[in-house]
Amino acid sequence: MNSETAINPQFTAGLTAVVAYWQEQTISNTDDAVAALDTRRQNLYRAVVYGLKLEQTRRETAVVILQAFHLAERRGYWHEWIPLLQNAAAACPPDEPLLKADLLNRLGELYLTSRQLPASIESHLQAEAILKQTGEDHKRANDLGAIDLGANHLRHHVWSNLSMDYAFNRQYDLAEQYGQQALAGFRATNAPPKFHANVLNALGVAAWWRGQYDRAETLLREAVAIWRELNQFTDLLRSLNNLMGTLKAARKYDDVWPCYAEAVTYFSHNVGEYEKSLIEVSYGGALYEQGQYDEAKAAFQRANSPYLQQSSYFYHRATVAQCLGNTFLAQNRLADAAPHLEESARLWRQFDDELMLANTLGTIAELYAQQGKADDAITQFEQALALLAKYPDDAWAKKLTADFTRQLQEQKNGGQS
Repeated sequence: MNSETAINPQFTAGLTAVVAYWQEQTISNTDDAVAALDTRRQNLYRAVVYGLKLEQTRRETAVVILQAFHLAERRGYWHEWIPLLQNAAAACPPDEPLLKADLLNRLGELYLTSRQLPASIESHLQAEAILKQTGEDHKRANDLGAIDLGANHLRHHVWSNLSMDYAFNRQYDLAEQYGQQALAGFRATNAPPKFHANVLNALGVAAWWRGQYDRAETLLREAVAIWRELNQFTDLLRSLNNLMGTLKAARKYDDVWPCYAEAVTYFSHNVGEYEKSLIEVSYGGALYEQGQYDEAKAAFQRANSPYLQQSSYFYHRATVAQCLGNTFLAQNRLADAAPHLEESARLWRQFDDELMLANTLGTIAELYAQQGKADDAITQFEQALALLAKYPDDAWAKKLTADFTRQLQEQKNGGQS
């Protein structure tokens, strides 16, 4: 296929028909449609790979990639689909700025899902820059002073994604700024409710991690209500998970249990195993904080499913390993705790998440302290505190700093408080 002029016209016609077929098959992005598409994903993938190779099919293949985005994002296939989005965006002609911006926007979402935060932010900023230039070109061309509605909507979507990017990157002021811009834009254009829910979820996460628990709860309950009304069960589970995390952080444990009970009722729908695992981790975390260690361990073990262990959700696998390590440590099962904590630390280093790594290092220090290894405990506590100092605006980092500082002093005092 190095010389497109040498391609048999029948092959081109056949490939064009195949791409058109997959455009029809990927229109719906409901949970049921994604589950059905998942059974044929290898055929879809091959069609997209070939479709990108020919100039005649490249644009329509990009449309297929955009429509199939939810399959990649919800089922953990980002390692396969990120290169496809990269190639499709790079091949976009100059006269297709909105298509390129849309591809970059979705590419950024897959980067975020795989916890490649700098790449996610950069991709979304590139999309924003294209849309800004498109708006300026449109304004110069017709003096209307406004970009067309489709580009406006895409710009608001990019802002919504940047809000979540910056929340995950713990840059909460920027998360708030972009989230409010997106929310105002969606409201002004009467965008469908699901777009409002996405922004509310992002703003809720930022508020939760910032320690604004009442505000986070309000935002996330509003998002949950929208997803519930729309019967969007995957997104509903994700927002319910964030709500459970917020309630747990606020120590409102009695409000966590109804959220879990509701979430479990959606497990019978075509939701992903990842979302089920998220819910079990949040539930287990609340049980752990209540001292119900056996029940917490059972929840974490449900989260640590064979699917998860074979999946590309390495970040979440690190979380589950940490949770199991914490629980074994609380039960004084030190030999069982150690390998889980070591695995968690290894994975956090892979993702360069220094806050999560600090939490795990502090827990490893607690393990050393219980083993009577004071020097090793002191070293780990000091490493953890050095990392935590990088997050002065994070509520959890503040709590960990206080806890680890106290325990570090105890170790320096020979184990005495």
